[in-house]
Amino acid sequence: MGNSTGSFSDSFFAAPQREVLLSAGKALLPCYFRKVHYTVALFKTSRAALEKILTGTDLVPALKWGNHYMVALGLIRYASTDLGAYDEVILSVPSIPGKG
Repeated sequence: MGNSTGSFSDSFFAAPQREVLLSAGKALLPCYFRKVHYTVALFKTSRAALEKILTGTDLVPALKWGNHYMVALGLIRYASTDLGAYDEVILSVPSIPGKG
């Protein structure tokens, strides 16, 4: 997605950053994530299992496939960021507000 005046990433990552002090040290804002690998896997489960997880949230399960509800597992590798390289795992329950 480049052209003779530079690529998209050259202009996107050109915004000025400022250093802020956090409890874990200093960080640059905005924080840039230059290279990220992301994989999502969907798994079938029961509505009852998800309702147990969502108890007290006023949310209800929203993603259904046949007679099963779904959860999503995200595996993320942040290969090049202003925070250094790190990995992350996300478990997501697709949901919507209940009628409560």
